[in-house]
Formats: sequence, C-alpha cells, structure tokens
Amino acid sequence: SSGINAEYGGICEIKATSQEKVGDPRFQMVYHLATGPRGKACGTGTRCSLAFAQDVGIVPKDEKTFSYITYEGIMNAIITGSLITQTMSNNCCLLEQYDDLNYFLDVDWWVHVRFVEDGIMSHDIVAEGLAETDTEKYQKIRSPSFILAEVVGNGVVNMRCFDRTAKDYEEMYACGTGGVSMSIAYLHKYNLYGDHKLTLIWRHGVTKVTITRDGHNSYSNITLSGHSRHVFSSVVDTQQFKSDFLFFQDHARHLHIDYTNGTKPDGLSKFEMADMACIHNQSMVES
Repeated sequence: SSGINAEYGGICEIKATSQEKVGDPRFQMVYHLATGPRGKACGTGTRCSLAFAQDVGIVPKDEKTFSYITYEGIMNAIITGSLITQTMSNNCCLLEQYDDLNYFLDVDWWVHVRFVEDGIMSHDIVAEGLAETDTEKYQKIRSPSFILAEVVGNGVVNMRCFDRTAKDYEEMYACGTGGVSMSIAYLHKYNLYGDHKLTLIWRHGVTKVTITRDGHNSYSNITLSGHSRHVFSSVVDTQQFKSDFLFFQDHARHLHIDYTNGTKPDGLSKFEMADMACIHNQSMVES
C-alpha cells in the first residue's frame, strides 16, 4: 500500500512495511521536495501522513502509539483522536544569528526566523519574505521559509509563515518544521537551556513543541503536536505521475540545473526554478 499527500512543500509517500514482530515500524514515509529531490522531513506533511496511514488501515484504528521510518531514522507517534504527537529529528542547528531579531536555522532546508514586536498582523509577510530571499546577503539559502514570530507570553508565540515554494506566493497558514525552527531561535533569543514547551498560534490552528537544549547548538527530545483532519480524497495515476516527473527531471538537466549546489542557468534564479517545480508538481497532483 502507498499513499500520496500533497502540500505546498512537496509530496509525502507512504509505503507499508511488513512487521516481523510487535513494535516494528508500521510504514516508511518518503518526503519529496517540490523542487524534485528527496527531503528529510516535513512536520505538517508527516502529521497528515500519520493520520492518513491510520485512515486507510496501514495502522490499526485502535493502535494509538506506533513507530515509522523516515530519512532521519525511526520516529514515534501518538494519536489521540485528531491530536497527533510526533518525534522530530534532533539534527537541526542554528546557522547564524544576525541580531536579536533575525536567526537562520538548518532543519533540512534553511529557515529565516524574524521576531517582531509591533503586531504580527501589521506585517506584509509575503513582501518581507520576497525582499529577504532576493537579496545577495541571503543567496546561500536554498528556497528559504520565512517565519514571523511575536512572543505574547511565557512560551506562547504568534506565528506566520511564507515559503518561496508556495503556489502563487501565498502565505502558509501553518508550518510544523518552521515551528521547530522558531523554537530553537526562541531558546537562543532568551538564552534558555534544559526542557521547554512552547505553544505556537498560527492563522489556522495551534501546534505545540517540546524541546531540550543540551548545549549551545545541541538539542534533543523534540516533539511536535497538532491536529489533523480528513479534507478530501483523490486518486493519482502513478504511471502518469512517473512520466511527468521524469519529463521534469530531463527538462531540469537540459537547463543545467543542479539542486544540490544551487547552480542555475543564466537569467533564471533558483527561486524561479523552485516555483516552476512547485507549479509542475501541483499540476501532476491535480491531474
């Protein structure tokens, strides 16, 4: 059995595994970036995939705790109704702190977190995100996510997110991995160590992150909690999907595009190529 779940950032593929003994991982989740290559993780996509796996019977309805395989290894999940708690990879780090408000982090892709203090809804997040990602200062960043964060209480943060791979440059209503990135930036901003729990308030719901800061740039026990619900169902022609994807890969090679090091043809930015990939992949899903 396999399933496909599409979001702004790419596609999550679920492959059922054969359990040899109780407690073995229930399935493997493979995350494909909108730009083509395989990604390591997607917090929101994983949460949707966990719910989907239980909906279609890969995980029994009465099984509330189980494990699954990702690029980063074996992860664990707890499902209580629509609330899903998942472990996240500890392989994340702060890349650079420009000032007390701006942080760059690596959580498989690069994320720019900016803290604001003048009302988060007063900001044009798309305009700010485009301005930051287009400047020479940030050209080393590959298809970055741009996070705005407004601390409104002890461990309570209002959140907004914009990603250059989003279709039509729309604001994303939530981002699980972006929430983990902000949590790391939060610990650095307030010089916090040890165990912490943060509540993140997005435009489309609330997520919670638990995290332990063990050292200056070392973290463990990261979990992400949030709700997931079934919105719609569809059927994808996998043969057509494969054919279209191979066509896109060949087209990318023709343009001498190498996503691993960010090289690009003259006159076409890597962000424009990410947009092309996103639109192309979206059309495959819709077909």
